[in-house]
Amino acid sequence: MTFQLNGKTLELDLFDIDVAEKMEKAILDSAHKMMHLDEVPKQTLFTMMRKGCNIVFEFFDNVWGEGTAKELFDNKMNYKICLETYACCTKQYKKYMTEDMPEEMKQFVSEMEE
Repeated sequence: MTFQLNGKTLELDLFDIDVAEKMEKAILDSAHKMMHLDEVPKQTLFTMMRKGCNIVFEFFDNVWGEGTAKELFDNKMNYKICLETYACCTKQYKKYMTEDMPEEMKQFVSEMEE
């Protein structure tokens, strides 16, 4: 699958079981961390923004390999761009899993849900 993210193209073979598992785990881990981002009392807005960017960077490095996030974000931390890129990635992944996957996979998934 080809992901278009922040003006760059990243490839991911979601038929590779290890890759698919890594992607799913990274999505769940990052979502959990984002939900609990504000639990540390008395942190500044900028501290929360940095932590949020670090979670997104960790997500991309976990899925595509170490250094991917720095390359994807041109070695900069911009909270808005990090969140937008992460959301774009998960949206593309969800679209692929629900609409774009090959028919034989859709059939398998629907049989598993019955």
